[in-house]
Amino acid sequence: MASFVTEVLAHSGRLEKEDLGTKISRLSRRVEEVKGEVCDMINKKYDEFLPSMQSAEDLLSRLGKVWQDVLPVGIYCKAMGTLLNTAITEMVNKITALEDISTEDGERLYTLCRTMIEEGPLVFTPLPEEGKNKKFQEEVPIYVQKWMKFKELMIILQANLQEIVDRWVSGTSALSSFKR
Repeated sequence: MASFVTEVLAHSGRLEKEDLGTKISRLSRRVEEVKGEVCDMINKKYDEFLPSMQSAEDLLSRLGKVWQDVLPVGIYCKAMGTLLNTAITEMVNKITALEDISTEDGERLYTLCRTMIEEGPLVFTPLPEEGKNKKFQEEVPIYVQKWMKFKELMIILQANLQEIVDRWVSGTSALSSFKR
């Protein structure tokens, strides 16, 4: 984390060292809090989870706006990708930790994951001009390490057992090449 802050400070020039460090620290704590809330909500009630996820997405969006004028594009995308990857990793871990997922619960989880797939790329707005950000939003798998695993999980949440076995055996499942 210290090297990341140092790299940000080296490129910013607009903000005082203490001010930026304080903001990053506060935002990092908030992301951790929201991440914990999100994980707890998955285990409690799926219907109540959506607002927490939207809150995390809103937080990432606001953080993106703050960093938009401060960070160079490459560092911005790497930072936002790391934060989004953290959220997705937690979702994948919590979902895969469930021992038995009913069809109804699978649909709910799929809906939550679909929301993340639709909204997640929108946090990649390193440039103030909206039209110029499409390229970065299409390159999410480059910046978010677990993106493809997350998309595969969505397929599995809607599949029956035979479809899951067929995907695994044939090697077409992205999860067949992943380790926990």
